Amino acid sequence: MPVENAKPVETPMPVENAKPVEILKPVKNAVRTRIAVALLACLTLGIAFGTLMPSGMQPPVPGGDKTHHLLGFAALTLPVVALRPGWFWPVLAFAVAYGGAIEIVQPYVGRSREMADWLADIAGAAIGAGAGLLIAWIWAAFRRRGA
Repeated sequence: MPVENAKPVETPMPVENAKPVEILKPVKNAVRTRIAVALLACLTLGIAFGTLMPSGMQPPVPGGDKTHHLLGFAALTLPVVALRPGWFWPVLAFAVAYGGAIEIVQPYVGRSREMADWLADIAGAAIGAGAGLLIAWIWAAFRRRGA
């Protein structure tokens, strides 16, 4: 006795008939995720090194302090969000919290705590994450066009 509302069972496409892009898509996503996590870890450690080094030990770097904060946190969020746009809010929240934590810890390593530094961190994180989203959107549009 057949079931009247039964849906036909879809069989998965054999690997022989699959397009290379369909086969590699999970691999590409996994690779992008690994790269994003590695970049986030390395950039986080780099920022910690630069911001928690005692004042007298820092090498001279051109530009102002707030510019360094803005560029550092933009560099932290931009590549990660460009690789994984769905991580926009978690990465931005992490960067904001991380910038705040650095400002809390800095007086214990001979540096000063400044609200303006944290605001520069937030601005840089937002600019970097926004630019990362824009890059991801442009890249997706470029790929959809088949170029």
